[in-house]
Amino acid sequence: AQLRYSGMLETIRVRKVGYPIRLSLSEFKDRYWFLHPKKESDVMVLCRTILSQIKQDHLWKMGITKIFMRDEMIIQLNALKEVKLKAYARVIERFYISWKIKLKYQNQRSSAIKLQAAIRGSLVQKTFERFYISWKIKLKYQNQRSSAIKLQAAIRGSLVQKTFE
Repeated sequence: AQLRYSGMLETIRVRKVGYPIRLSLSEFKDRYWFLHPKKESDVMVLCRTILSQIKQDHLWKMGITKIFMRDEMIIQLNALKEVKLKAYARVIERFYISWKIKLKYQNQRSSAIKLQAAIRGSLVQKTFERFYISWKIKLKYQNQRSSAIKLQAAIRGSLVQKTFE
């Protein structure tokens, strides 16, 4: 009687029929939810859709709260799970690689822009220095010329003044 109440006799009967693996619907959903193409709120529909992807109905039976499967079914489900996980991993890997390439490109572009700005700034600075130096030379020349003209004028003026005396 105790075996009957604990569900042990039912478990033995199910295993004898050939369905040794039994999972509750929530356990099944937690393990294989990503094998379903769409988000499904009803657990029964989700489980049935996932199980029907493997086109061998004799490998599984669905109860009210549990799914009973044969060993071949769990092997096929795990193989399908592995294929899907590898596909998801490839997608994630592609996104990661493209992100890294984009980051590297942005860093190189930023470095190139900074280098170009520094070179242009240096060229502008050298050009400005040349103009400044030539302006200072021109200013010095004009001051010397102006001084020379004033000196010549003063000397000529004193010479003219001496001739009239």
